[in-house]
Order: sequence, then C-alpha cells, then structure tokens
Amino acid sequence: MPTFYENKITPITTSLGQSLTPEAHLHNHLEMVYLTHGQTYAFCDEQTLEMEPGDVFIAFPNQVHGYPRKGDGTAEHNIIIFSPRVCSEFKDLFHRMVPVCPLVKAKDLDPEVPDLIRRIFRENRNESPYKEAVTRGYLIAFLGKLLRSMELREERQSDGTLLKDILNYCNRHYTEPLSLDRLSKELNAGKHHISHIFSEKLKISFPDYINGLRINDATRRLAQSPDQLITDIAYDCGFSSTRTFNRAFVKHTGMTPRDYREKNLYKTTEPISFYIKD
Repeated sequence: MPTFYENKITPITTSLGQSLTPEAHLHNHLEMVYLTHGQTYAFCDEQTLEMEPGDVFIAFPNQVHGYPRKGDGTAEHNIIIFSPRVCSEFKDLFHRMVPVCPLVKAKDLDPEVPDLIRRIFRENRNESPYKEAVTRGYLIAFLGKLLRSMELREERQSDGTLLKDILNYCNRHYTEPLSLDRLSKELNAGKHHISHIFSEKLKISFPDYINGLRINDATRRLAQSPDQLITDIAYDCGFSSTRTFNRAFVKHTGMTPRDYREKNLYKTTEPISFYIKD
C-alpha cells in the first residue's frame, strides 16, 4: 500500500478508542498517541517500536508514521492531532527538528503528563467561550513536559516540504505521462533524491505509487461508468497501454478489470490503495 498524505484542517482533534491507522501516512500536523490499555506497535520514518500502557508516541509534521496491530488489536488509546500553529512557541522547533526516538516510555514521563492529556480532552469538548485558550494552555504545558523527556535532532527542512510537494504533484498529474525526470524538472530536485524519498520514506517505488493512484481512479470508473470502454478507462487514468493497465490492475486488486466491473457495478467502492486527500 502506498503512503497517503492527509491535508489536516482542524487545529486540534482529540479521540478515544481502539482504532489506530495501521497503514503508513503523513500530514502537516503533529500526532500524539497515549496508550491506556493493551499493546501495539508504532512506526515513524524507519523506526518501529512497541508501545505499552502509559507510553507516549509523537510524530512531527510530515513524518511518515502508522500503527501496525499487535495481538488481538484491542489496544486502547488517547490521540491528539494538532497544528504547529496552535503552539506558536514551538512552531519553529517542529519544522527544524525531529525526535531521535518518537516514543517516551511510561517510566520516563513527567508524572503530570497523563493528567494534562486528560485535561486537553476535557477542554477540547467543552462548549465554554474560553475553550480554545484553555486547551491551548494545557497543550503547551503538555508539550513542554514531554519534550523534556525527548532528544531531538536537526532535520533538513527541505525533505519534509519536498515530500509534500511530490505527493501533491503526483495527485494532480497522475493521469498524464509522469516520470522521475519530469518530477525533477518541475520540483527542481534531483531525480535520484526523489527516488530515495519514495524508497526510504514511503517504502514503495515511484512507478508502483503512480500505478496505485491510477488504479484507484480506474476502480471508481469501472464501478460507476458501465458504458465506458475499459480501454478508454485505461488511457483516461494515465496508462500508456491496455497491457500495462491489465497487469497493474491484477497486481493491485487480484482480478481483471472486467471481473472487477462485473462484481462491483454501481457499488460504492473503497480505494484499493491509499491516495492523497485534497
């Protein structure tokens, strides 16, 4: 599955429950997970770590992360996703630095951190006219105490921005002839560097990622446009030949385009692979 980019708009989002996104994703917000029950894994960039109750995991803006399930998948968590702009005191730090390790074990946490997380949740669901100010205050206090327990390192600022630019460009132009040479020229970045970002950060090759976007489009058209020729769908989605389209379609869905249409005609289909959300 390709990594997918989420364009977050809401300044602060809080949620409780058992559902964590297992697939690789990234966005321009920070994402904090506080595990309250069970066990799970969390990965960020190239690190995969085991989380236990009381641990805190945090991904900085534009870091690829996800949560592969462990055991019966019944781990419970608190999650806070927030924009760097909410905490302007730390905004520059979030864009220059990344954690050496994104996980803080329960034994290393400031004892006030769990209480601050609870207060953030409570205030964010409050209808008070001062809700935003109080939530922001608790969030700043939480970050100040959490960052004391973390070691940070400098990261090249261009990498996070370039990754976002790459994904957005691919989303806009996947129906056109698209190559690393074109991306390199349009984004003013070396094609070998772009290829490295796909393999190291997104864990997928550039052709497979583009084909994933095209197949997503094709599955929608096959299910909703019964009169459109399959050949036309292949070309409209950016494939240069029906042979390439058929091979990629079977790889991503496990069936031929014709079989897929017969099975899913007029159904609302889920994406086969994740795509960038505008």
